[in-house]
Amino acid sequence: MVYVLGARKGQTMVVKVWAKGKNAVFQIRHKKTKKYLPGTEPGKDARTWTGALPYSGNYEVIVGGTRGNASYNISFTIM
Repeated sequence: MVYVLGARKGQTMVVKVWAKGKNAVFQIRHKKTKKYLPGTEPGKDARTWTGALPYSGNYEVIVGGTRGNASYNISFTIM
C-alpha cells in the first residue's frame, strides 16, 4: 500500500506502523527526487520514523509485510 503525504521542507514527520505479528514495515521517499529518507530505505525494516523533511512536496510512504501479507495500523503526523 502506498500513502502520499504533502509537506514542506523543514517540517517534522512522524510515521508509526503497528502489526500484531510485527511484520509490517515501511519506506518513505520523496515522490519527485525518489530519494529515501535516512533509515527508511528498502531493507531497513522501519516501523517508526521521526525527522525533519529535506524537501517540499509529496512523500510516498510504502507499507509492506516482511512475512506475507500484514494487517496493520499506521499513523502519520506532520508538524
